[in-house]
Formats: sequence, structure tokens, C-alpha cells
Amino acid sequence: MRSVPVADVLYALLLVGGFAVLVLCLRGLERL
Repeated sequence: MRSVPVADVLYALLLVGGFAVLVLCLRGLERL
């Protein structure tokens, strides 16, 4: 396995984290 740049890993985590927060916010609004 080739080494993955730290920047790429952080960027991927940021995308996944942002998407997760968006989904949680949408679910929270549906409950209101």
C-alpha cells in the first residue's frame, strides 16, 4: 500500500463529517 498524504485523509474526513452533520440536521428538522 502506498502512503496516503495527510492532507487527503483530512479532506476525506472533512467531507464525511460535513455530510454526517448535514444528515443529522435534516433529521432533526423533520422531528420538529
